[in-house]
Amino acid sequence: MSEQNAAFEISVIEASLSMLNDNEKIHIVRKQNIKSRIGKIKQMPKAKKINFIAEYQDLRNKLSPFFSKDEIPEILFRPHQSGIINPIKNYKTFPELQISPLLCNLKYADFEKTALALYADDITSSCIVNPNKVKNFPEIYQLIKNAKSIQKNKFYYIYDMDEFKQIRSKVFKNFKKIAPNFQAQCQSFYLQNKNMQEAEISLTPYQRYCLVNNPKYIFDASKPDVRHDVEMTDLQINQTLQLFRSEQNNFKENLISQLSKAQKRQ
Repeated sequence: MSEQNAAFEISVIEASLSMLNDNEKIHIVRKQNIKSRIGKIKQMPKAKKINFIAEYQDLRNKLSPFFSKDEIPEILFRPHQSGIINPIKNYKTFPELQISPLLCNLKYADFEKTALALYADDITSSCIVNPNKVKNFPEIYQLIKNAKSIQKNKFYYIYDMDEFKQIRSKVFKNFKKIAPNFQAQCQSFYLQNKNMQEAEISLTPYQRYCLVNNPKYIFDASKPDVRHDVEMTDLQINQTLQLFRSEQNNFKENLISQLSKAQKRQ
C-alpha cells in the first residue's frame, strides 16, 4: 500500500471512529430528550382514523415534478432523531431564502408557510455553525452554547433533533428581527416563478411536514410522536406569521392585484 493510500485510509477510519463517538454522545442526550417528551406525547388525543399513506401519495401527485419517479418512499414511524450540518456553506451571515421554484404552484398561503419552515431550518443550522452571529439574541445563543448533543468533527456538525427544534423554536420567536425582509422575498420569488396556467395547490399540515422534513419519507401520522411534531411545527409557523400580520393584508392585496394583471396578459 502506498504512503498516500495509507494516509487516506487512516483519515477515513478516523472519520468513522469520530462519527461513532459523536453518535454515542448523542444517544445519551436523546434518551434524556425522549423521557422529557413522553409526558407531552401521552397527553395527545387519540388519533382520528387517518390514511397518511394516501395523504402522502396525494402530495406526490400534486407536486409530481418535485419527486423522482424511480424513488420508492420509506415509511418512518417517528420524526428524525438526529441530523447533520455540512459547514462548507458560508454561514458567517444568515442565509438567503432558498426554495424550489416548483413550489410556486402552491397557493400563496401554503407557499409562504413552506418557505418559512425551510428558511427557519436554514437559519437554525447557520446559528449552530456560527453562534456568534446571534449573540444579540441571548435566548438562542445560550441554547446553542448549552446544547449537549452538538458535536463537531473534521467534516460536519451532528446534533439531536430535539435540541435542534428547541433552538429553532427560539429562531421562530425572533424571526421578524432575524429576517425582516422575509415576506418581500417570498412575494418577489413567488411572482417570478408562478405558473399562471396551472391550478394552485393546497397542502395539509401533514403534507407540508413531509415536504419540509424529507419528501422521500412517509411519516406515520398515526403515531403520537409524529402527530405531536406535525402539530407543534404547524403552530410555530402560524405564530411566526402572526408577527408579520400588520403587513400581511397589504402584502396579499398587492399580490392578488399583480396576479390578476399577469393573468389578463395571458
